Amino acid sequence: MLTWKMKIIQGVAFGAANIVQIVPLVIFTVLFRNQNVLDYAPYILFYTGTKTGLIFVNGMGKVGNPYQLLKYSILVYILSLMIIGIFPVLPVDNLMSFVMGMGASVILPAYQTIYYKERVLWSWNIGSVEILSMFMYIGLLALFLLLPSTQYHQMVYFSLAVFICLFGWVINMFPETVKNGASSSILPDTQSQNDIILFCILVLFLFSIRLLRFFNNSISFYGFLISFVLFLVFFTIINVKKQLKIDFPLSLVEVSILNGGYEAFLMVYLFSLNVNHVNIVLAYTVYGAGIAAAQFLRKVVSHLFRNISELKQQLLFFVIGSWLLFFPSTILIGTFIIGYVGSANSILLNHAYFFAPVDILEDRLIVKYRNTYLGSILLQLIWGLFLFTSSLIIKHDLIVLAINNRAIQRGNIMTALFLSLTTIVLGMILPSLNERKLFVKL
Repeated sequence: MLTWKMKIIQGVAFGAANIVQIVPLVIFTVLFRNQNVLDYAPYILFYTGTKTGLIFVNGMGKVGNPYQLLKYSILVYILSLMIIGIFPVLPVDNLMSFVMGMGASVILPAYQTIYYKERVLWSWNIGSVEILSMFMYIGLLALFLLLPSTQYHQMVYFSLAVFICLFGWVINMFPETVKNGASSSILPDTQSQNDIILFCILVLFLFSIRLLRFFNNSISFYGFLISFVLFLVFFTIINVKKQLKIDFPLSLVEVSILNGGYEAFLMVYLFSLNVNHVNIVLAYTVYGAGIAAAQFLRKVVSHLFRNISELKQQLLFFVIGSWLLFFPSTILIGTFIIGYVGSANSILLNHAYFFAPVDILEDRLIVKYRNTYLGSILLQLIWGLFLFTSSLIIKHDLIVLAINNRAIQRGNIMTALFLSLTTIVLGMILPSLNERKLFVKL
């Protein structure tokens, strides 16, 4: 039985781990409004780091002690924020934004591994105390981020750093039973050269596709083209050498990739619209509300459609949410649905990966989130290819593709159609899957 103090600690840690990726994106969106390459570089580089950092960790080796990995990732995140706040110099900000994104990429998967070990160990479900603590933490963070004037926006970084320090402080109070693991965060002799190479290719690709989407920049187009060719060569080589290994059930891998794909589609769609930063922040807020709602509403919703497996319910709602984005009156509803279903589906997958009789326990959720991040990256690759296709159809120069609204809208529709058809096919062939209980109360 958890004490009130431990429940509050768990609520704060849970809230912090789930906002480390989204809050900096909101900050960069609000602070950098001039829409030029230099101003948006921190946003682009932070996002690139969030989707590739975990792949870099996989390249270093299998995770042996997620608690140590979490501590190091939080430290990297805090130091990056402090450096950005102290040294408002563009090259420094750009580098530290990327490093901070890499730290954010690892924090949630590492924390989730500890969180599930705790739940199994204590036969514990999140309750009202934990949820209230989580919302109080997030609410206070939002208040402190709103207080500083944009003329002194460096203070925003310090405010966020203080709240992430609080995260680091509360996890230090976790019991020793969940801190135990291997003597090092990464197991020796488990390095993967292929993952390091893949990391380098994907960094170039993500930076290029994000830059291409915002700006009329030939460098970003050629960066995308080069990274695409490198990815095809890399994928061909590892297949020829039979180095592509899938240890987990293929169905789990496919759904993980699809989950990341829908999250990425939402983000690329929102930023392809001609909306101001306030509307983008509102969309992020609604998306976050959907993620939070899944924590305590998913069982109620799944019971309403109990004749259909939870996985197939989620696949259906993914499709509905993606198409609701295309109508101005329902765009926020679609955003909420994708946030909600993405979170509910992630929980379902977390339970399945956690109990999969594959590999070591400490590395299972790391692999799950890596697959999700890869799904996000692959969707953006597909999105970029559809943009090129739509640009050719309407006879526009590929180099100015990113600022052609007609090409972007067609690319969005093609991507949504591809996602929908893929989801429908998977829904027909995948086995039924319901959220597995982590423990049975006696």
